[in-house]
Amino acid sequence: MIYQIPLQAVPVQKAAFTLGGQEITVSLLPRLGRLYATVFADGLPVVRERICRHAVPLANEAYRPLNGELFFIDTAGSSDPVWQELGSRFILVYRL
Repeated sequence: MIYQIPLQAVPVQKAAFTLGGQEITVSLLPRLGRLYATVFADGLPVVRERICRHAVPLANEAYRPLNGELFFIDTAGSSDPVWQELGSRFILVYRL
């Protein structure tokens, strides 16, 4: 299953949701023209300030405490996400 995580076009934000039996928190922060994510699963750090790239999992290592994959998709091409178009052109998805 693939789930879209609702985001807003604001520069700094936090999204919290439950999927795959886990409480997941994603914090987004822009820096130097790029978007960075910090992810926690059940209170455990998964990644800290990982650069957000189009179609690249935020936590792709098997030993990370995340039951699924979390990544951004550019719905109009293959650019990396920018905060100005979060929730419209750039969507955050979770795949179990």
